[in-house]
Amino acid sequence: MGEALESFAIDTVHSLTWPGSGDVVRFVQRGGRLWFVAADICRALRFSMNRAGIINVTQALACVGPDDKLLVRLETSPGTFRPFTRYMLVSETGLEALVAEALRRRMPKAEAGELPALCRLVRSTARNVVTALGDRVADQGIGCEGDEAPARGRERLRSAVG
Repeated sequence: MGEALESFAIDTVHSLTWPGSGDVVRFVQRGGRLWFVAADICRALRFSMNRAGIINVTQALACVGPDDKLLVRLETSPGTFRPFTRYMLVSETGLEALVAEALRRRMPKAEAGELPALCRLVRSTARNVVTALGDRVADQGIGCEGDEAPARGRERLRSAVG
């Protein structure tokens, strides 16, 4: 049998509104890092859908490395027979990869010289999402990947984006 999936109770699943689209993006903290629900990110980035209006998350995640995605169970229906649903999560690095892929699909003929600007835009978009989380989760000590102290990390992100 396979390994048991990590589970997150409903009170540990947070959400934010994606800037610009108003879509809800859910996230959790795991090991001091933020992990985002991949389907929510793909929906917010307007990845293409099939005729039924469903995004192929597996296809969209092809651009994300194996260390930056994780299959987990999130509690979505507490108090029911099956309270948990399986979701793919992406790390902050995976979030950047998805944003870069969405931009590449919209601008397929990007020149090599435009790629540094594109990467800056990707990092800025990811930082905006993490910065938006800062005040909502400050009491929980959630920071950004690689930060020594969450408060210092949030302050650094705020100064970087604006």
